[in-house]
Amino acid sequence: RFEVMLPQGKGFSANYNRVVTISPDSRTIAYLSEGGGPSGENYLWLRSLDRTEPRPVPDTGSARSPAFSYDSRQIAFWEGGHIKRARIEGGMPIMVGALRERPMGMHWAYDDFIYVGRADRGIWRIASSGGELEQVLELKEGEYAHGPELLPGGEWILFSLSRGVRAWAEGSIVAQSLKNNERRVLVQRGREARYLRNGYLSYVQDSTLFAAPFDLEKIEIGGAAAAMQSNVHTSAEDETGAAGYDISDDGVLVVAPPAGAGARTSHLTFLDRDGKKESLPVGARRFSAARLSPDGTRIAAQINDDEGTHIWIIAVDRDSAQRLTTSGRNTSPVWSHDGRHIYFASVRDGVNDIWRRSADLSAPAEKLLESVGAELPSSASSDGRWLYYSLMSPSNSDIARLSLAGDPEVEVLLDSPADELEGRVSPDGRYFCFQSDETGRWDIHVMEIASKRRWIISSGDGFFPIWMRDGNRILFSTGSGEYIVDVRTSPEFSAGEPVHSFDVVEKILDASLDGSRVLAALDEVDDDQTETRPRVTVVLNWFDEIEERIKGSGSR
Repeated sequence: RFEVMLPQGKGFSANYNRVVTISPDSRTIAYLSEGGGPSGENYLWLRSLDRTEPRPVPDTGSARSPAFSYDSRQIAFWEGGHIKRARIEGGMPIMVGALRERPMGMHWAYDDFIYVGRADRGIWRIASSGGELEQVLELKEGEYAHGPELLPGGEWILFSLSRGVRAWAEGSIVAQSLKNNERRVLVQRGREARYLRNGYLSYVQDSTLFAAPFDLEKIEIGGAAAAMQSNVHTSAEDETGAAGYDISDDGVLVVAPPAGAGARTSHLTFLDRDGKKESLPVGARRFSAARLSPDGTRIAAQINDDEGTHIWIIAVDRDSAQRLTTSGRNTSPVWSHDGRHIYFASVRDGVNDIWRRSADLSAPAEKLLESVGAELPSSASSDGRWLYYSLMSPSNSDIARLSLAGDPEVEVLLDSPADELEGRVSPDGRYFCFQSDETGRWDIHVMEIASKRRWIISSGDGFFPIWMRDGNRILFSTGSGEYIVDVRTSPEFSAGEPVHSFDVVEKILDASLDGSRVLAALDEVDDDQTETRPRVTVVLNWFDEIEERIKGSGSR
């Protein structure tokens, strides 16, 4: 058992799909790294276990769902609306076929087809040599599939099944026949199953990896399961059925830790263009999101701690923090236009809805929008009429808005196979900016709400746009710092060239009222930072551990 550390400053991608995998021959691991690309973008990396340095796969700036070929010579992945493959020894990726939405797991099977989970559209496959996707397995209404694997014999597909969006924690492991659609439930509660060559089935429940005897001829579990490994990475926000582990044909296990494992505390800090830093008095916490109030005196922050994930109200000028939320898992805080309320997303009883609570805590929280998927607030209009939010689904994300005046009404503004998110409305309410991967990379777009006309204002990758409060500038992140684009919204929209403005590696959370400073969460780290660097745990001879654990429990 040993550990493979990611390069300094890199972390596992939180893109809701498999973050680590190992080749069948046990020689190579692949992982998706957040901020790992040459310009800071996400990248797919390969690391030979007999070498110390990883290397990136070219042209994988928004890669998802990596899957090694059955012969270990290539790796498939999804990127920019296409399934692609690349040779392990190097070279540019080769196009396999088009797939607009992001996949729900992929498996390159021994029949040389790549099997693809497509959420409520079932399971499809495409020849690795290229062609068109064809459906091989249909689902019932309201069902979602993730992580298909073709079992030996070619008749049965193993996959994770959910009966609701963001309900994978309560999902099941099933096998379904390609011949007659017979379905067998193998594990009532689990995700990301693997068939193991030693006659076992592995799967994850919560964040624990289990193994159970499996009868391949009868397609059934053959005995009690044993808990094998704790602290396994699972999909962010329970968005998919993914889990961060994989096993080679001869029993080498690779495991990525949960997203919060070893998470560093950080300080909310203002930074100006000269690099001067001013940390807030509140001290170090585990901050994930933060927004300044309209008057600039308070911050609504998402904090992850031992009590859960909650929204807090923090004073800018003194050490004061009040918890706004009392139950559920709460994310994505947004201030109302007048600073009287805070909108946020809350997962309660497995359902993600939009809620609101008064910022002075004088009244309890109230639900504004029943979930039709997973809604994450992103911006409120300055006239108080609209709340903009990302509408997340297992396969993509769109942008909608909720009316706040009169009866609540939902208007979907962007509905496409691409991912559109992080939307911010302009101060005059006529436009909004957002990031989209429609072109195959992340760009910053601006859309006129009335006409749906769109402009791309970034040159190269762009993330996390912020429309400055003066209405004349848009700030966004890249791997090489923060850029500002001067814009005009009257009489019609126009934009200048991006200008480098702030040297900040961390994600920018918000900007000051005058735009002279940005707000970020700066990590508290050790000098060498080895204790907090993300890592992959590699376990050799894991099949032997399974046998010992199962025999010790007397279940086989």
